[in-house]
Amino acid sequence: MRAIHVLEPMLEFRYGQRMVYPRDGLFLFGPGDGGRAPINFGVIGTPAGVARFRQWMGSVGNVIDAANDDPQHVPFPGYGAAFASAWPDKPRHIIDSIDPAAVSRALRLENRNEAIKSTVDLYVDPLVAAADRLEAPPNFWFVVIPEEIYKLGRPQSSVPKADRIRGSVKLSKSAARDLMLEP
Repeated sequence: MRAIHVLEPMLEFRYGQRMVYPRDGLFLFGPGDGGRAPINFGVIGTPAGVARFRQWMGSVGNVIDAANDDPQHVPFPGYGAAFASAWPDKPRHIIDSIDPAAVSRALRLENRNEAIKSTVDLYVDPLVAAADRLEAPPNFWFVVIPEEIYKLGRPQSSVPKADRIRGSVKLSKSAARDLMLEP
């Protein structure tokens, strides 16, 4: 067996500058196309989540210092400097009507499939409604989820028995498994 070493390709950045490492090239020269129109996005979440997003949004437009002296951590020059594009003052569209109590109830449904579907629907339904009524919808959405979804909504997470709520799905796991074998 023979190993062949292939060199990293040179990437082109603004002003025709070439570098191997994308982070350094963007930091020093910006994108190769000379910039873009301002980014067009929306945000959806609970009122507290959208407030935290706005705080984060204010920081992304500016330089963010490296977390420590580790060479893997480098400062971020700010969105405008890195991508030669204006970072907007606010999102194009904001949906901050997600009820945290409804999220908490949905996550605690006994049937995990029903719980996750119900939680996702709390976000998807307003997004679909917005897409149907907006003349110029955002190109993409930032979806801000509460910490509770991270804790209780992952595949291996479980809700304590005392906190579980009976849902509307009456099909047991074994009955669902039997249905898979039916013609």
